[in-house]
Amino acid sequence: IGKIYNSAMMGQYSRGNQFPALIANNLGAAIQSVMLPAFSACQDDRERVKSMVRRSIVTSSYLVFPMMAGLIAVAEPMVKLLLTDQYLPCVPMLRLLCIAYATWPLHVANLQAINALGRSEIFLKLEIIKKAVSVVALIISIPFGIYTMVALRAVTDFICTFINAYPNKKLLHYSFLQQWRDVFPSLLLSAAMCGVVYSVQFLVNGTLLTLTLQIVTGVLFYAGFSWLFRIESFFYLCRTVKNMSR
Repeated sequence: IGKIYNSAMMGQYSRGNQFPALIANNLGAAIQSVMLPAFSACQDDRERVKSMVRRSIVTSSYLVFPMMAGLIAVAEPMVKLLLTDQYLPCVPMLRLLCIAYATWPLHVANLQAINALGRSEIFLKLEIIKKAVSVVALIISIPFGIYTMVALRAVTDFICTFINAYPNKKLLHYSFLQQWRDVFPSLLLSAAMCGVVYSVQFLVNGTLLTLTLQIVTGVLFYAGFSWLFRIESFFYLCRTVKNMSR
């Protein structure tokens, strides 16, 4: 980006990438450290691996989707408060990158399952295909500016969820359509929460007050409607936290 455009735009992109990457990378490191050994221990029982992959995708999506949706909603007041007005041009990039990083749970779980089953040759083929898709998207987007480039990254990351999931349709009988159907409740609830949280900024004045009310509103909305609609991941996490506190 620095070579094609300029260093100032590179700075804006780096700031826009900073917050969603922080969430995805930290959560990713925590879950991946547990996921691969757990999958590997059950590699001879494909039904057990499938069940664990599904649990991983559903639960991590339940956590990541609202975080990214929340960041989309609070992006402008958050950037104003933490980075000052000079970084406001990074807000559209931040929002697009949140969409890209939101697909992370599906990428990680599918790839870790493939590795755990000892199919490293499939993993390599997938990486080559994805890199080719990303390079083509990059070349196409360069003439249209950095915002188009970042938007196409979000699109390619979504496409790559299908690429990563494709082998597991045969290996685990767990297709990408089944995976997206499993995460759809969390996706729908997160989108609704994003709309509600975003609208808060039109009701109050003051950057700090707006950001605080948005965060509180988002947490209460997501938790409350998870309970109301009996979202399974909400109760699973509640039971897990309760057991850990004993």
